Order: sequence, then C-alpha cells, then structure tokens
Amino acid sequence: MEQVIISTSVLISFLVAAGLSWLLFRILHKREIEKIEQFETVKNEIFTIKESLYKAETENSALKIEMEKIICQAISSGY
Repeated sequence: MEQVIISTSVLISFLVAAGLSWLLFRILHKREIEKIEQFETVKNEIFTIKESLYKAETENSALKIEMEKIICQAISSGY
C-alpha cells in the first residue's frame, strides 16, 4: 500500500512538472514569436525609410542638375 502511494505521488509530481514545463515552454515560445514579429515590423519600417531616403536623394540630385542647367543658361545668355 505504501509503495502505491509513493508511486502515485511520484507520478503526480512528474505530471505536474511536465505540465509546468510545457506551460513555461508555451509562454517563452509566444514571447519569441512576438519578438520575431516586432523585428519584422522594424525591418519593414527600415526598408521603407531607406526607400524614402533613396527617393529623396534621387530628387535632390535631379534638382541639382536642373539648377546647374539654369545657372549655365544664365551665364551663357549673360555674356
């Protein structure tokens, strides 16, 4: 009888430990998934910012070229 109680106690302890381990795993796994999703969001925002910066630099270069053309035309017509 005593051995049955000990075996039952060990089995219950094992099941509780396994359940707690599984719960801890699920919580940590959920946190990792959230971190990955946040990383993806930040990565997409960085890509959007880089794309906007590239467009702004392209527009800036085009404006510089246009300004140089206007200056050259003004100089050539002035002399």
